[in-house]
This record gives sequence, structure tokens and C-alpha cells, in this order.
Amino acid sequence: MKRALPPILISLVLAGAALLTSKKGSPSRESALPVLRVVQQHQKQADRALTKILPLTPDEERRVGEAIDARMHATPAGGLIMELGRQLAASPNVRRFPRRYEFRVLPEAAMVNAFAIPGGFVYITGGLQRRFPAM
Repeated sequence: MKRALPPILISLVLAGAALLTSKKGSPSRESALPVLRVVQQHQKQADRALTKILPLTPDEERRVGEAIDARMHATPAGGLIMELGRQLAASPNVRRFPRRYEFRVLPEAAMVNAFAIPGGFVYITGGLQRRFPAM
């Protein structure tokens, strides 16, 4: 009987291959992409499995998000971010939290990033806001 390799082992092998094929010992972004894709795929599968095992109602999910949001030290988004967010939240494709999404900025965060937490809370970092000042 064949046994499948665990995802961690596959990720380590791919990371090693990326290091060996990269120049000057530091992996390039391109050589690390296969590793990131494998990790991302397994993370999504684990997330989907967890939501089937422990389903939350929208109200429970909102309470979880509110608890996390209270600790984030974010400021409400304004300007273009808020306008785009309102338009997106009003889309007929949004079913989980229609018109209940909240958009925040983490001003101290230097990295260029955006993410969401449960319950309809969407964050952008100060680095992203500084990179695109029109936002």
C-alpha cells in the first residue's frame, strides 16, 4: 500500500529545491512560488474542513470578528477605501453580511497588505495606504 507524503514534507522538499536552484543562496520570488502554492492549497483545504466540522452562524461569526477587531487598534477607513468598500458590500453577490462589512486601516503597519477577519471586517495596512495615497 502506497502512503502519501505529508504536506509538510512536500513543502520542505520544495523549499530545499528552491534554495538549491536560486542564485547566491537566497531564494528568488519565482523559485519560492511552488512552495507557497502548495502551502496555500493545503491551508485552504484545512480551512474548508474546519468550517464543516465547526460551522458558525453569521451572528456567531460576527461576534468572533468583533472580539478580534477590538484588539486590532485600527482606525475606520475613509475616502476611497470606504467608498469602494460600500459599493462592494452592496453587491448582490455578497450574501454572508450584506451591507455589514466594516473597513479599517492599521496605520502603524509598514507592510503593504490587506486582509479580512471573520464577521465582515476588512483591513488594509498603513503601508498599502501610503503606497497608494489616493486611497
